Amino acid sequence: MAKLCSQFVTSAGGHSVYFEAEHEGEIPVLVFHGGWGPLEHDGAFLDPQRYRKVYIHQRGWGKSIPAGGVENNDVESVLKDCEDVRKVLNIDKWIVVGGSTGAMLAFAYGSEYPGSCLGVLLRGLWLLSPSDLDFNYQDPKGKAYFYPQEWEQFLASSFSPPKPDNPDCQDTSQVVSRYGLLVSDKDRSVAAAAAQAWLRWDCLGSSVLKTDGPAVSDDVAILTAKIGLHLYREALRRGDYLFARGTRNMAEKGTVVRLVTGRHDMLCPPAWAHKVARQIRQLGGDASCTIVEGAAHSELDPGMMDAMKSAITDLKE
Repeated sequence: MAKLCSQFVTSAGGHSVYFEAEHEGEIPVLVFHGGWGPLEHDGAFLDPQRYRKVYIHQRGWGKSIPAGGVENNDVESVLKDCEDVRKVLNIDKWIVVGGSTGAMLAFAYGSEYPGSCLGVLLRGLWLLSPSDLDFNYQDPKGKAYFYPQEWEQFLASSFSPPKPDNPDCQDTSQVVSRYGLLVSDKDRSVAAAAAQAWLRWDCLGSSVLKTDGPAVSDDVAILTAKIGLHLYREALRRGDYLFARGTRNMAEKGTVVRLVTGRHDMLCPPAWAHKVARQIRQLGGDASCTIVEGAAHSELDPGMMDAMKSAITDLKE
């Protein structure tokens, strides 16, 4: 097992952000976790003899303080925390890696701080654009098209109390907003029921190996859903701002970008990653997208680890 150092960086926004950094490995790699928080297998594809993994518990997550904190918790602040960690560790440049929501953060970091990047590796990319969020949570012809019964339950649970089979409660345009309010409800039973319903839906289609997500306590469910929904509501307010800026900046700065996506990803369809890679190339940059047959969204799906290993090796060649 690689030796670790761990510590906190403190921000002006009232967050103490926890991070771990391995001692070994010649090439530093910043790994962003996804929207379910820190997971043991994040970055498991990295060869510890070659890559020095730096793993940050993003604001509100894991060992960072305050747990579940959403005040002063936005994309720009998370990226600034990463720059603070890079400077604390005296790292000049690093490879930046992320999956799912972590891929969005890695993409945003590559756009905002291209001079700090040796390259960017993105798995299961979405950019939290309104159309991305609609596909996952609000469009009956998005992910819901493949899970019709679960969609009805998910939509009904966006009301309190749940309202199944009520034609007056079929508004899908405000699902994210309604869940955002419910998981922050002062009545813990209301918040817990909404959070568990949100996470049950969120995990559907994430893996070809299983269809149900991990069982989590109500406390963990509330924290997980609360932070995710906070970011999603902020993203809906801001609109589709990352795609054009990020593809342009990384193309202009010569940042090498590699994308890996599962053929059967029901959360972040392969077309999204393909679109980003194509746009960067059209702008004169270096980007490619690998679609893994037989895999969905999860890093643990068949073929995903091997594809990630190949992609990060390609970044350095």
